[in-house]
Amino acid sequence: MRFVWGMVMCFFLSTSFGQDTLVQTESIALAPPVISTDSILFVSSTIVVAQHPMQEAKVTCSVSGLENDIRLPADQRIFTEKPLNVACSASHPDFKDSEVAMLSVRKVNPDISWMVSEESTPPAEKYAAGGFQLLSDRASPQLDYGIHWLGFNQPMVELVFDFSAPTYCHQVSLSTLINHRAWIFEPSQIQVFEGEEPLATLEIPVAEASTTAALRFYDLLFEPRLVRSLSIRIQTNSSLPAWHPGKGGQGWFFVDEVLFE
Repeated sequence: MRFVWGMVMCFFLSTSFGQDTLVQTESIALAPPVISTDSILFVSSTIVVAQHPMQEAKVTCSVSGLENDIRLPADQRIFTEKPLNVACSASHPDFKDSEVAMLSVRKVNPDISWMVSEESTPPAEKYAAGGFQLLSDRASPQLDYGIHWLGFNQPMVELVFDFSAPTYCHQVSLSTLINHRAWIFEPSQIQVFEGEEPLATLEIPVAEASTTAALRFYDLLFEPRLVRSLSIRIQTNSSLPAWHPGKGGQGWFFVDEVLFE
């Protein structure tokens, strides 16, 4: 299955001659580029493609990996064996620049096996999906929060992972969903612990305005170490910003995959 993010928008003006004429004006923004991939989660490799339906549009992309930064030419495939974050925009002299389209792909290590401890915070009953086993099923995430997601609506969420054998680990990645209209927000902080020892901390700023629904990976890196158990502590958005209809209320946090490397 190929995953495609982006949308095509055309604007037409009906003329007195009964013909449709494409409106080209600097007051209209281009649709964002389309970024597609064979698989968001992959074991060995995947391919990412960025392009725009308007042939005259110039697509500019930046690709940041966890180990390198490169540029991706328009309409060109990139083959990767490493995790990548791709951000692309489109420009045209007769239109406003498009919004930025983003897509991330992550590599799965099939040799790491773990179970979620009963000490973990349980998800809300209506968003419990298939239980904690969903966090390791390696199914590529979707934007529909009613399917295949674990949802939490308390200020603090802790997920405890017990590995089947001592495992060298240096990175934790969380696949999350952002949908401000549905009160699903970025967390404010994520921390990784071994016992009570903090290994990594990530602070996430509060969104300044509502955005379209999107998938978001959060990556936490630390010095490699041999571990038997790790915990992830997530401070959710417990006071929605003033611009949101639910300002001051508790936001939701949705996660569907946890990756260890």
